[in-house]
Amino acid sequence: MLNVLVMSSDGYEDCWKPFSILYNKYFPNIYKTYIVTETKTCPYFDTIKKTGAWTKRLKEALQELDSEYVLLMLDDYFIHDKVDLERIKETLRLFDDKTA
Repeated sequence: MLNVLVMSSDGYEDCWKPFSILYNKYFPNIYKTYIVTETKTCPYFDTIKKTGAWTKRLKEALQELDSEYVLLMLDDYFIHDKVDLERIKETLRLFDDKTA
């Protein structure tokens, strides 16, 4: 239903470990999480390797996901508090509500 897609770049490899530590601490790991980078493999998330402009890489990565919804994150925006998972679930329910 929902995948998390973290946009990154080989040059931001030094952000991956602190991002993953905070992500795992504050965001319950119930959604499949991917990271997009050019050539390097991230040891913390499933890696999608794409080259070219940032927007091109994003578009191609989105086409690889089999989820109806995607939560887009950036690897240098660090989570610093507990993520309200119920709010995310409620938002998804609103998207799925066909009567609205």
